Amino acid sequence: MFDANEIVHIKSGDYSASILAKGATLQSFKYKDRDIVLGYDSVEKYRRNSNYFGQVIGPFANRIAEASYSDSLGTHALEKNERGRTSLHSGSRNYGDQIWKVEEALEDKVRLSLFSEESFGFPGSHSVSCTYSLSCDGNLDISYSASSDKLCPVNITNHAYFNLDGDGRDIREHEIMIPSDSYLEVDDLLIPTEIKCVEGTPFDFRKMRKINKDLGGAYDHAFILNKGEICLSNGVLALYVKTDLPAVQLYTGGALSSLDEGKNGEKYTRFSGLCLESEFLPDFVNRCDFAQSFMDGERSFSSTTSFKLVKL
Repeated sequence: MFDANEIVHIKSGDYSASILAKGATLQSFKYKDRDIVLGYDSVEKYRRNSNYFGQVIGPFANRIAEASYSDSLGTHALEKNERGRTSLHSGSRNYGDQIWKVEEALEDKVRLSLFSEESFGFPGSHSVSCTYSLSCDGNLDISYSASSDKLCPVNITNHAYFNLDGDGRDIREHEIMIPSDSYLEVDDLLIPTEIKCVEGTPFDFRKMRKINKDLGGAYDHAFILNKGEICLSNGVLALYVKTDLPAVQLYTGGALSSLDEGKNGEKYTRFSGLCLESEFLPDFVNRCDFAQSFMDGERSFSSTTSFKLVKL
């Protein structure tokens, strides 16, 4: 058995990060003493709280309508773990709920691996790797690779909640820019209905603006990315996000709550932090018009998302 309480610290210059073996979780990301990732001081608190704090989510991040999809192998019934209707973040198969093995730990890099046996409707046993690499200019790369012995959809992301203030203050006061001309409209279950143009809508973040300018700052939507970087800023620090995946889910923590106090005694509530989940589009398994991502005995998955923290 691997050590469920193992934590690895990496550092480069003024920047540092901490990663848990439980869920390959990003527990902290710091510039000097400013920690921009919400979370806890003990692994036990991560077990008790179900907000996916910092986890590597897989094999399928985001939602699958009616917790079911069909492919060449037949129809696959998944766990209905959200409102009894949808599959969210892979249910009990989630990589983030499993204990990873620390394969390599260097001063500025850590590599973890996971063997996830077939379960909860997702086909195949999966071999997964995640590497966190930190540079002295504040760039944290998160690289994933995964393979399966059966045909299985794959959509891996990190579910860190960011707050550049370094505490649980309302994230909607931050400004954000997302290089995206289109977003996914969703129904009441947050399942995509159609791709819409951001022009003239509350979803136009192509220029820096406050998150709370429209819709009360409550977002849980996927944006199809153009070339360029996402930028999140509080006027003191900026976080730049770049990915090789086609979309990002902006989730501003509208349902965020915590049974336990977080770091420094913070009590996390709605809008204490936001997620920028790089991904393929949600429910792509049921949408032939969305880009597809599958792994099997011949095809594997690999991706890198970079988070660069800069003092302004």
